Amino acid sequence: MADEGIKKAIVKKASLPAISGSNQSYVLRYRIITEDKNRTSHWSPRYNLFIGPITKITEANRSIEIAGSTNTKTLRLNWNTPQDININTFDVYAKINSGSYQYKGVVSTNSYSLIIETGNQVSLAIQIPTYPKKRFTSATLLEVTNINV
Repeated sequence: MADEGIKKAIVKKASLPAISGSNQSYVLRYRIITEDKNRTSHWSPRYNLFIGPITKITEANRSIEIAGSTNTKTLRLNWNTPQDININTFDVYAKINSGSYQYKGVVSTNSYSLIIETGNQVSLAIQIPTYPKKRFTSATLLEVTNINV
């Protein structure tokens, strides 16, 4: 029978790469490799696996702490992710005063700290990992605006 050796592969959502920020989908493709790895197929066409709306983190599930000296302060943002969001890393973006959001990095915890000069106003955005590394409102989990430091 032709179906005897067919095997099923399952990729967990947490193992998927960053989503495409422009169209809110995972871009997937595959190829088939024999068990002895002697033969491989061509890559499949690219498929877009669209994700549904993203659950936002509510104000009740986040906290902000500001501490430091007179010249500089440390701003710390902590959050609890909703149970339906099963990701291990978060992209962080920051905006200082009236500037634009800048990519600050990726964190693998539910907290981010930023050292900032006193007298500035900061906005922070936490979003699911995307490519390109750019601010996408549709990928945002949490946005805290106009924090006076």
